[in-house]
Amino acid sequence: MNKLDPFEELLRSKLQSNELEFDNSLWDSIEKELPRGNSKFKTYKYIGISVLAIGVAASIMYYNSVNKTDNNNVLVDKADVPSLEIKPSQIEDEIISEEVAILNTSNNDNLNINNSNITETKSFSENNISNNKNIKSDISSTVAEIEDNIEENETIISGNIEDSFVLTDTTVPTLTITSNKTEICLGEELLLYVNSDADFTYSWDFGDGQNDLNSSEHSYSSIGEYKVKLKTSLKNNNDAYSFSNEILITVNEIPNSEFIYKLRETNGMSVIDFEYITNDLPNVNWNFGDGSSSTEYKPYHRYNNKGDYKCSLTVSNIFGCSNTSEQTIAIYNSFQLLAPNSFTPNGDGINDYFIPEALKVMDVDFVMTVFDKNGNKVYETKNVNQGWNGFNYYSSEKCSQDSYVWIVKLVNENGEKEEYKGPILLLK
Repeated sequence: MNKLDPFEELLRSKLQSNELEFDNSLWDSIEKELPRGNSKFKTYKYIGISVLAIGVAASIMYYNSVNKTDNNNVLVDKADVPSLEIKPSQIEDEIISEEVAILNTSNNDNLNINNSNITETKSFSENNISNNKNIKSDISSTVAEIEDNIEENETIISGNIEDSFVLTDTTVPTLTITSNKTEICLGEELLLYVNSDADFTYSWDFGDGQNDLNSSEHSYSSIGEYKVKLKTSLKNNNDAYSFSNEILITVNEIPNSEFIYKLRETNGMSVIDFEYITNDLPNVNWNFGDGSSSTEYKPYHRYNNKGDYKCSLTVSNIFGCSNTSEQTIAIYNSFQLLAPNSFTPNGDGINDYFIPEALKVMDVDFVMTVFDKNGNKVYETKNVNQGWNGFNYYSSEKCSQDSYVWIVKLVNENGEKEEYKGPILLLK
């Protein structure tokens, strides 16, 4: 006996599992209903039932094979073949129905019909069995081909998996940026900060068409509003990136701080008239370079000593933006209140008193003090009409011919304190 292949073995086991046990009582009841002594009818009856069972089994085999076959490459899993289940009650009903039909017809007609059905059913079963064998052969070839392809693919994947499949973390966090100010002045430097020190590639977008990969400091060349944001990307993958929050930066204008000045001489004094070109700003501050200052739009200032003075003007606008301009002013003559360097207090009515000539025209409050060479005070006055007459004011004695030092302290017309000093020679 030839060994069955797995497919035939499966079919055999399914058919055996649905084999019915022989029941004598059933057949006895049927024979009682049949005409007596008709042995030929019994023979054809058994043949018809057998052929019917074979046809049903072959039809089920063909149906399962067709549904499990794909004209292209199909992988067949034998575990997926549906179970063939025939209940005994169904076969009994079919047999009884067949017996009743045979009893209602003539014996000759039944024999002819049964012979014809047996021939057709046998032919149909043989064709199905042949087709099933061909289908089984095709399935076996397809399974073998698929198994070869799977083995080949496993070899390729096993040899190249490390080179062809690499897990890469492309997650880029969304960072938060802040700035030292949201309103700045034109030309002022903006400082930006990011809440991360991770090793990413940063690209700052300052909103004015300027981008910087490194610096987080920026100054604008035009006033306006600018949206600043930060692009963060991976070091080795520029396609993996994220954008930070946006910061709106307002750039305000700065005021014009240019000024002009004019030098004039008044009673031997060098006086400078200053003028700020634009007078519509709330805050101005002049620095005359000699320790004096003013907040007027058009001040004037007197320089007492010759030399070069750096005068500056600082102005600020309503946005808090400020600007400063500076110019150097040259003074060629010293102004010592037009004080003489000597006098002769001899009572002849000529040059008998010492008083700086400028005090006579300045109309300011002052104090003039005279000291001898030892530092002793010999005279003091607050009246422009009471000059020093050469006497020691405290001892009422006439001072000797010698060199003395005078000092004048006053408050000028701008409310500023000034101090002047110089030598004076007493002659007889």
